[in-house]
Amino acid sequence: MNAKKIQRSFIRQVSNFDRFRRLMEHLPDVYFFVKNRKSELMMGNKLFLMRCGLKSEMELVGKTDYELFPEDRVENYLKDDRHVMETGHEIINRVELAPDRDGSLNWFITTKIPLYSAKGKIIGLAAIARDGQKTKAIFLPFFEITRAVLYIKEHYEQPVEIKKLASLVNLSVRQFERKFHTVFKTSPAAYVARVRVEAACERLRSSSEKIATIAQDVGFYDQSHMVKAFIKIMNVSPTAYRNKSL
Repeated sequence: MNAKKIQRSFIRQVSNFDRFRRLMEHLPDVYFFVKNRKSELMMGNKLFLMRCGLKSEMELVGKTDYELFPEDRVENYLKDDRHVMETGHEIINRVELAPDRDGSLNWFITTKIPLYSAKGKIIGLAAIARDGQKTKAIFLPFFEITRAVLYIKEHYEQPVEIKKLASLVNLSVRQFERKFHTVFKTSPAAYVARVRVEAACERLRSSSEKIATIAQDVGFYDQSHMVKAFIKIMNVSPTAYRNKSL
């Protein structure tokens, strides 16, 4: 059985497609929609509904692009639809300009893939479009503290001072801690501990070194300090982790 048949066989066994749809609701810069063979819209996530000026998915079902988007853009959209559904070829990460609801132009990265029936016939397509402005806004806080994150990655074996990290990105300690938590949903100190634990995991899997030696090499004060952090993050002791990896 080839890979495509294996994939289709798996998809047929998925009992609750809504779980997949829920995933799309948690991607704040991604528009998701599905069309049938006639290019009529069958579903879309909340962000796509907002872009279409609709309040519920039931308002979307059965509509065509002509009812929702500027006419001068629609033929290009439908041309892509026909290409995907007639050839089975995917359109991957196409970068294009398109107007926002306020009329301003914005960059979008679009992917369209064919959807198959259980009998292997193309019955529609699924698509996502990433909003350039929203993506930029999401990742901007990370870019602003990149130097500090790279410093942690390269110096986790040494003492890492929060004051030093903050100075690398020209922020006060309080500003840095707040921005760091916004991006990683944890404190800088907790992030450093996780990086050290991840490094310890690799050593535990690939060597027979003493735990005390590994603890010092990856930046913990001593074995006891590492064991506490390890259990907190991995929910298992270093010894138990090593035994499971053997």
